[in-house]
Amino acid sequence: MTYQSDLLSDKDFEAQRKGGALIGNMGMFLTILVLGILSCMWLFSDISGEYYMRGQGTSVRMSLIRQATSLWGELTFGPGAVLELVTTELPKDEFINLTFETPQKLQRQGVPPRVVAFSGTIKEGVIVGEFIDGKRRLKAKLERSGINSVYRQIESHLPWQLYDKWFNNAE
Repeated sequence: MTYQSDLLSDKDFEAQRKGGALIGNMGMFLTILVLGILSCMWLFSDISGEYYMRGQGTSVRMSLIRQATSLWGELTFGPGAVLELVTTELPKDEFINLTFETPQKLQRQGVPPRVVAFSGTIKEGVIVGEFIDGKRRLKAKLERSGINSVYRQIESHLPWQLYDKWFNNAE
């Protein structure tokens, strides 16, 4: 028996190398696929997103972003400035109570801020509840916009957005 016969032949070595690469590639593909599915499930199960209601000649848009310990949002509701979310507590279960107010920088001297409250439930990407604007009440069904919601979630976690929110707007 010679030393050379104990070693793998070139063909055997090449077949073994290709098989290992194939298994590695399959493992990497499956890992990326599972991470992609989990990311999509997380994105769509989160409260963060853009919600729309159209009707009666008015367009209502609510944008919510859930941070680790707080909630940030904006509301376009009828005429006037875009309102900012004042309540920053994360909602418990399906029930949400939100209060939106005119931003400090857009308030006119001597005019009280506009305050709009929302109370309702969120389930499977649909928010159902009621807006209260002074003495006016409006029942609402806001549906989530998928593409805009994903864009808003990604945008809110970009480093320059976080920097702008934490350092430039911290008054």
